[in-house]
Amino acid sequence: MRYKFLFIILLFSSQIIGQKTPSILQINEFFNSKTYIVYEGSLFSSYNIYLKEAIDKEWDITPFQIISYGQFEEKRKEPNSSFLIVTNVQFNDDRTGTTYNFINLLLGGNYYSLDAMPDLVNIPLSLAGQDEEKYVYKLTGIIRFVQKHLRYLKENPQFANISFDKLYKSKKTGFSTKTLFLLKDELAENINTTAKLKSAYPFSVKISSKNEIEELIASKNEDAVFLHIVAPDTQSGNRMCFKVLMSANNSEIYYYDYHTVSARKQGCLLKKDLQKIARYK
Repeated sequence: MRYKFLFIILLFSSQIIGQKTPSILQINEFFNSKTYIVYEGSLFSSYNIYLKEAIDKEWDITPFQIISYGQFEEKRKEPNSSFLIVTNVQFNDDRTGTTYNFINLLLGGNYYSLDAMPDLVNIPLSLAGQDEEKYVYKLTGIIRFVQKHLRYLKENPQFANISFDKLYKSKKTGFSTKTLFLLKDELAENINTTAKLKSAYPFSVKISSKNEIEELIASKNEDAVFLHIVAPDTQSGNRMCFKVLMSANNSEIYYYDYHTVSARKQGCLLKKDLQKIARYK
């Protein structure tokens, strides 16, 4: 993917700071806006194809139109506008300068720069340059979440100025009656078999496939929870691994956390993650 919009997010003491949060006024402005869904550079990329399908099926929160990045530059100052766009993010503690793709929902208007535009939602999507097939099968679930999050803030204005990180990292909702569907290559070595998984997580869990997870999301399976993970493939530098467990039905987030990748903590779901959520019940 080629994106020209770059945020620098600062990390300190394992907390993401400098993360913009919307006001309830801005949330309400969004609900009165027209949302422009911004394509990435190549019209026929897997991302654009999956994005269009997800938006056409799922987006019902505002009127919408799909546009190119060039049109975004033309339209971003229009009043009563909002933009779903992928942005590039770098972390200043990362010695490798690794770039991550985040999905952002930005409020348009007469803002002097892209960075000044109110950021209503931001969720990690992938590493920049990563094979799109690694994550596009989950796009429908992510699009559902973006809308769910906005509706939640509108109905609960006291949480509007709380960062995404704080809001979801502190969440401890139990889901032991549901089944976790996980990919083998997204699991640490000490939990990458069914037997090893059971030693850390005594509830229903299955090592699955991308196709199966895509089908569970498409059918809105009420009993399924899937993993969305964004992580580097190697241990060098001081890079981040983001982990989200999300309902296949309505994109409820049950678990959100991140860790710095190292030799002891690979870029994957860790045994201690499963042990932690097993206690939520």
